Amino acid sequence: MRGPAKHSPRTRGISDLERRIERLIQYTTLYPQKAEKLEDMVNPDLWQEFWCRLERLHASLREAQSLAEAITVQIKAKRLSAK
Repeated sequence: MRGPAKHSPRTRGISDLERRIERLIQYTTLYPQKAEKLEDMVNPDLWQEFWCRLERLHASLREAQSLAEAITVQIKAKRLSAK
């Protein structure tokens, strides 16, 4: 929050930044977070099926991106030849 990133609260000039940080510290003190392994909460077969389908989705998106790039090349070539 105090960093130099382009859209950080400090860089954007948030006037009550220190007060906000203090409130976040108070919140995390009152309500500590505990990491939980979601995979331990569901049927292992269901968990595995989800990850398999997600990987297939990512593979499909990569293929679609390749096709989109080929389409872009053809469109650019057609535009150049039309000039």
